[in-house]
Amino acid sequence: MKKAKLASILMLSAAWVFGAATVTYVAAPEAAYAAKTDSKKVIKNKKIGAPLKAAQELMAKNDYAGALPKIKEAEAVAEKTPYEAYVINQFLSISYLKTGDYRSAAKAFEAILKSPEMPAEDLGQNLMVLTQLSYQLKDYSKATEYGNRYLTTVGPREDIQLMVGNAYYLQKNYKQASNILRNAIQTSEKAGKTPPKEWYDVLMSSEYELGNSEGVKNVLIEKIKNYPSAGDWSKVLDFTERRPAMSDRLSLDVYRLRLLTGGSLGSADYMEMAQLAMQVALPGEAKAILDKGYAAGILGKNAEKERQDRLMKMAKTQADADLKSLSQQEKSAMKLKTGDAEIKIGEAYGSYGQYDKAIEVIQRGIAKGGLKAPEEATLRLGIAQMFAGKKQEALNTLRSIKGDSNVAEIARLYAIYARQR
Repeated sequence: MKKAKLASILMLSAAWVFGAATVTYVAAPEAAYAAKTDSKKVIKNKKIGAPLKAAQELMAKNDYAGALPKIKEAEAVAEKTPYEAYVINQFLSISYLKTGDYRSAAKAFEAILKSPEMPAEDLGQNLMVLTQLSYQLKDYSKATEYGNRYLTTVGPREDIQLMVGNAYYLQKNYKQASNILRNAIQTSEKAGKTPPKEWYDVLMSSEYELGNSEGVKNVLIEKIKNYPSAGDWSKVLDFTERRPAMSDRLSLDVYRLRLLTGGSLGSADYMEMAQLAMQVALPGEAKAILDKGYAAGILGKNAEKERQDRLMKMAKTQADADLKSLSQQEKSAMKLKTGDAEIKIGEAYGSYGQYDKAIEVIQRGIAKGGLKAPEEATLRLGIAQMFAGKKQEALNTLRSIKGDSNVAEIARLYAIYARQR
């Protein structure tokens, strides 16, 4: 936690303590009045009451350093009632906080916490302050102790949850840090809230330290749902790209997502992506990819210019011929008993920006059946619906692909992206 933020919270805590710590000192002439009230809640010992009264006046003038000797004078009195000790520690806690002596402030708050005089309703506030102080003092064991007590007795609070998770992490208890933050994220989501970005970061670091690369990937995926960034998308796609048995067509999907999410592609990436598109009979997409590379000033220069220009010429020639023949290809596919050809033709229509037509042809292919890769056909439909602006239909289609296959993984990522479009 940033020191400035912690200091602000501690100042608020100090204000709360000062409001509670008002001296009720009963001198001898007022003994009759004291007898009518709760005698346990007043300070009758002049050796305690007088210096505390003086300290209170100094504190009202923001002279906390000057107040401390007076409070310690009261503290030095040998015989004190539990209430007198409680009030002294309240005064000490505020003065130590205001003078920046956090270690002494923590001791005073611990004494308050143990006091039988502490009102039950003050438990949460004191646990919160002790968690913050312990964390600031790098006493991470106590930070987790008080933080967990707060979360158990009071309930979820974002800054406390993060401090407890961080404290476990800094003690190298990565498993417990992971558990705390994963539970915090789940609790927040169930309450309809967006978990803070920092929770994902600490959870991801914990999974990394545990050597759980799958855990790191899963946290990244959860993070980009709420906090998408080109950098995190790139990391997720790096994981996806390394999955075994990734086909050329699905590798092309990974590249597509890189472009869509603002990923940085080099000349080799543009060339490989275009070649993949050519290999799966999508010359129109290959040309569009190369056009982007040239427009970005990445292609068409240096030693690779000749090879890049040659691929561009090939893609353009094949795309022109493909576009002219698509209608005839569709008619031929309609005569076939299975829908595989229509899935491919529908994807080709999409590569030329004809998304409504793509949806129509792909849906017809799915309805015909007999598909070699039905999940992938569903993926193609969902992507076409997304680009056609049919957001909810796209989400429903993409989310219908279950399991842990490569297709299901890519469908999940497209669903995340589609939701954010």
